[in-house]
Amino acid sequence: MLERSRLDNAMTQVATDLLRVRSYAQRYNQPASWIRLDNSRYRLNLGGETHEYSLPGGVTFTAPPVGTALRYNPPNGEFDASAETITLRDVRGNSESLHIVGVTGKVIRP
Repeated sequence: MLERSRLDNAMTQVATDLLRVRSYAQRYNQPASWIRLDNSRYRLNLGGETHEYSLPGGVTFTAPPVGTALRYNPPNGEFDASAETITLRDVRGNSESLHIVGVTGKVIRP
């Protein structure tokens, strides 16, 4: 039960940070990105500022591959890919995914 809660919290954290990146690009008319660093860390680039975050203990990324950068570009915060999926897994093998879709880079959590 605790692992499932950690997985849910981690997914909420990642989804919120992706929305933060998207909003930044739209609001400030500057490029912004989310980059997977390793199995449990990622970086947000918001204009000239960089922020690194870790997933809760026991939760890891299974997708996208390490080094993947999800970019939102000015003038309207357009997403630089047609779609991307981020998948997290806990120590019991439970997994959850979220999807970033379309030119607007909408974050969808099924």
